[in-house]
Amino acid sequence: MLVDIYHDNQVIGYSELHRPNAETHIANGTFIPKASYNPDLHADIIEGDYVGLRGQSLKVQSESLGWVLCTSISIQDYSNLLGEIEINLSGISETSYEVHPD
Repeated sequence: MLVDIYHDNQVIGYSELHRPNAETHIANGTFIPKASYNPDLHADIIEGDYVGLRGQSLKVQSESLGWVLCTSISIQDYSNLLGEIEINLSGISETSYEVHPD
């Protein structure tokens, strides 16, 4: 599912999330940042170092399903080491995101 990632009312990037695990309600995907993305404000992990819980100010929205309800959002930025940034959503509400068995 394609989603936009918001900080306050500004889109900071997007992701094509993989289907969530039916048992754990966790989904992840590659995070594609926009110019408004700042790892020092938005990422919990930068190049393997935990820098703080910053996902509390983030929201995820799907154009087709609306806001994705979840308990936490984490951006893990390895753009310098690995050339990639990942986003993880945990505690996804089944009512806001279709959960498929693996």
